[in-house]
Amino acid sequence: MKCYENRSAFSKSLAFLLTFLLCFQLLWIPAGAEATNIVSSATISGITNSKMYDGTKNVGSNASTTNSYRVGGKGVSRETKFDFGKSMLLTSVVFAGARFTSVTVVAAEDNAYTKEVATASVTWDDSATATLAEKTIVFADGPVEAQYLKITAVTTTGQSYAFYNEVEIYGQEKALDPEVIALFGGGTGTEEDPFIVSTPQQFMNMSDERVAGMSFKVTADITLPDEYEPFAFSGKLAGADASNLKTIRVHINKPAQNVGEELEVIPENVGLFSEASGGVQISNLRLTGSVTGGKFVGGFIGKAPSGTSSGAKLENCVNEADVTGYEAVGGFAGRIFDGTHNITLNKLINKGSVNATVNAGGIIATSKAAITNCANLGAVTATNVGNGTAGIVGWNYGNVSFCYNSGDIRGTGNVGGIVGYHSQISRTVASCYNNGDIVNISADGTAGGIIGAVQSGKTGVSLNNSYNTGKIGDAQTFHPVFGSGEIAITGCLYLSPSAQDDAVDGTLPKTLSELASAATDLGSAFTAPAGTYQFPEISANLNRSDYKVY
Repeated sequence: MKCYENRSAFSKSLAFLLTFLLCFQLLWIPAGAEATNIVSSATISGITNSKMYDGTKNVGSNASTTNSYRVGGKGVSRETKFDFGKSMLLTSVVFAGARFTSVTVVAAEDNAYTKEVATASVTWDDSATATLAEKTIVFADGPVEAQYLKITAVTTTGQSYAFYNEVEIYGQEKALDPEVIALFGGGTGTEEDPFIVSTPQQFMNMSDERVAGMSFKVTADITLPDEYEPFAFSGKLAGADASNLKTIRVHINKPAQNVGEELEVIPENVGLFSEASGGVQISNLRLTGSVTGGKFVGGFIGKAPSGTSSGAKLENCVNEADVTGYEAVGGFAGRIFDGTHNITLNKLINKGSVNATVNAGGIIATSKAAITNCANLGAVTATNVGNGTAGIVGWNYGNVSFCYNSGDIRGTGNVGGIVGYHSQISRTVASCYNNGDIVNISADGTAGGIIGAVQSGKTGVSLNNSYNTGKIGDAQTFHPVFGSGEIAITGCLYLSPSAQDDAVDGTLPKTLSELASAATDLGSAFTAPAGTYQFPEISANLNRSDYKVY
């Protein structure tokens, strides 16, 4: 009898174990799914002389074969990187014919490849001159979970270039852990079925590494607790309604502090999100409250430290929070500069005050991003000399278009209504206007209604079809459009009842009535005023402020 009881217990244990394993498999392996070639779903980037071709995503030139890859140079090592937009289960990489000595594949959790998940490689005969046989890289411990994949190829010493005719990266989406699903109010984290975020805790749950790069939808106004800790974000976050923005209220207080007589404690990367990267997308949200930090401080994003990929955007958002910091402080973002950036800042309105010691912008302090259809209505102030202060972007490296400033701007050198200090060649500021008052504490001639100054040696910069009605306070200089530096200006206007000449090519003074009817002169981006605003409006970015006249 005792033996029977033991066997019964054993049978129950075995049954439980088998049931557990079956459930585990169903939870973690997509039902009926097989790994497929996911190259076409990736954003592809490379360095000079390393080109990945797949027809529509043509990085480089001379594409001839779908998913083909070409590396220039004898005996050199080159990289190509793949961003799949979200974490995938990667199984293998297949090279269909190659002229390489070796290829190494690195899978990682981040696009800086500081969080490597797995590494694998294959080799060929360096002396071969003909295309070699197909080879497959398989990760030693089985499928690996990663969003990013880097291929490093070493060319043979006998070829001026090397290539493989086709690369195939096999992987599949990972099924969600029920614990992850329970972190949110519904959804599965895909673009089609985003996680639902409607409470402070659900918002903070987006910091969980298991949902990095996934999609979220805010369905209710949220007030975050005072102990809220900003976190890095690389996913897609949108308010549920583009015409009725969901509000996030936050009070972040991480100010720079003096230790003795020196400013030594400077918290960095402070904002609703400390950092943004990859294909990050944020839209349809309003931020209220306050954000205080040290260096790289923004209402929505503190810093984008390692680049952003194609499709990244901050769009259709309003900032009403007051933003304060020591250096690189912006209404929406502090610094989007380091690395390669493809992010766009579009349809953003700042209504909060922005205050910095050094470098401030109503939209962003330091930027490589493309900025379009943005507006600043808040006061922007920087008290010390350094890298620009402006209504839209304090220190600029990108193109800016269809933007306006109606906030008062006060800085110490390099002060502008739209751009404070411009530091990149061959960039354009176009179809913008300013009607805020501009004050340059330095009184050194580097303030302008649209652009304060262009850095010496930065050629090919242009300013087109823009106008200013704001008052410029910069000692005895008269710079209603542009302050200092080398620039090509065309089609720009400024309000001057006495028709005072600013002695700058490409600009014209206009009286009150002349400027009010100058929409046609400014180009197709502008339309005649239709509301309370008195001057030409940008068709895609109508004025939401009272006008000022000097």
